[in-house]
Amino acid sequence: MTSSRMRPVFDLTPARWVVDGVGDFGAGVGALVPAGFERYARILYPATRDDDRPVRWADVAAWAGRTLHPRAQFASISRPAPGAGTGDPPFDEPPGAGDPRPELLTALCEVLARHTRTAERCWICLWDGYAFLQPSAWGSIVAFMTEEKPGEWSAGPDAGDSLELTASLAPPDEDEGEGAGSDSGSAGGPAGEPREPGDAPFPPEVLNGPKVELPGREYILLEGPLDAVREPDWDEIWSQAPNLFWPDDRAWCVNVEIDLDSAYLGGPAALVEDLLADPRLEAFPVEITDPITFGSDDVNR
Repeated sequence: MTSSRMRPVFDLTPARWVVDGVGDFGAGVGALVPAGFERYARILYPATRDDDRPVRWADVAAWAGRTLHPRAQFASISRPAPGAGTGDPPFDEPPGAGDPRPELLTALCEVLARHTRTAERCWICLWDGYAFLQPSAWGSIVAFMTEEKPGEWSAGPDAGDSLELTASLAPPDEDEGEGAGSDSGSAGGPAGEPREPGDAPFPPEVLNGPKVELPGREYILLEGPLDAVREPDWDEIWSQAPNLFWPDDRAWCVNVEIDLDSAYLGGPAALVEDLLADPRLEAFPVEITDPITFGSDDVNR
């Protein structure tokens, strides 16, 4: 495993403005991203076909005879209106919650990079409740060093026939001292050093350390470049997008809420206009007071 470009940090000061700026859990978009931005936007995650091709919400809504709008919910726009929905649906799987497709995350980050002066230094939050973060999850994977390819590991026979894993192990960096970190209280460990097979992505001092607390959620805080957001490398097996991230200059803030099939962000008007114009993204302008629940679609009843 190569050294990660994201480092856990114990000093939560960089996240204070986010904590102070969001509303209560029921505050709609304002419960996800801080108040005070010029504009807000919602980025929809696509549905998929069985061959993993993405399907835009607009195509689903057209098939179902529904109206796509900023507060639309997939369950509502995919339910055929009377007289509509003839033929097979244009999708096989609904959008996944909490984890945008890699190509969507790449497109989003490319747009975001044009609207900050500090793309090389971002603050990144990862929800602490993911199973892959827990040592018990890794303890269930029986790993062993393969004789055929030294320096790699795979799941042992007790892990199940359906599980096949390999992860390269990089040699330790002799120039890095133990616990090396940034001036923001960076934690040493897996984000700066290679892990042994079967190790959890973060050591106990990170998992049990201080957390960024937002309504209904607690997050590990990390520091790294924006490029690291679109290619998270804290783990060899599970690919999970960060849940909240913003640049050091606070030009914008993005929330990838674990239970939603859309990402929300606040930022300057020029950023939102760029997002709306990008053909790779399906996005809508929203208000900070707009509801975000599954029942918030007030058009497709």
